[in-house]
Amino acid sequence: MTNEIFLSVVSPMHNEEGCAQEFLDRTQKVCSQLNCTYEIIIVDDGSTDSTFTILCQSTITELTTLQLTRNTGQTAAIYAGIQHSKGRYVIIIDSDLQNLPEEIPLLLNKAKQGIDCVSGIRQKRTEKVLSRKIPSKIANYFLRKITGCPAKDMGGFKCINGQLLRDIPLRAGQHRFLPILVWVRGGSVEDVPVSSAPRTTGESHYGLSRILDVIFDIILLWFQYSF
Repeated sequence: MTNEIFLSVVSPMHNEEGCAQEFLDRTQKVCSQLNCTYEIIIVDDGSTDSTFTILCQSTITELTTLQLTRNTGQTAAIYAGIQHSKGRYVIIIDSDLQNLPEEIPLLLNKAKQGIDCVSGIRQKRTEKVLSRKIPSKIANYFLRKITGCPAKDMGGFKCINGQLLRDIPLRAGQHRFLPILVWVRGGSVEDVPVSSAPRTTGESHYGLSRILDVIFDIILLWFQYSF
């Protein structure tokens, strides 16, 4: 089937007017050099700035823009993009340019070796130590212990088998656990080192409430997989 989409790039956006155009340009440039069919799916998660206007004015023919009428959260936005995707492989990437679009081929090439979920491990992370790095390391440690999934960095940059991914239902907060959800369904998971660039525009949506959400989700996973 000649019109089959080989790669889908899915990214949620919420109030990212400062980097939306740069993200689109860099992602399109990288994908156009892959010598494969591709689509870029951006889900505007109820932005209140000019993010959606920027997306609508884009001339990128491979771009599909979905708009959620209100801010429903990252899981709902990612899930909407996943369900709209058609690619044999699906890249999940944040749009704030802390994940580098230029590293999409790095994950895709590993996935093409037969790995169902390629999980990016962020190197030299620039986030605050107490509010981001330490809680993340602790959470990832407990998640590996609870589920047996080998991924060392559960959230963030991923390349996943599209057919498998579209069959996974996502509850609120579970975008953080995609490697686990692939692993418990018998899929293979491998890590690949990726860059972690500092945020240059906008504001982080991560705060104390997100840390508490992650702790609660870990407890739920512990009950689910321990019994």
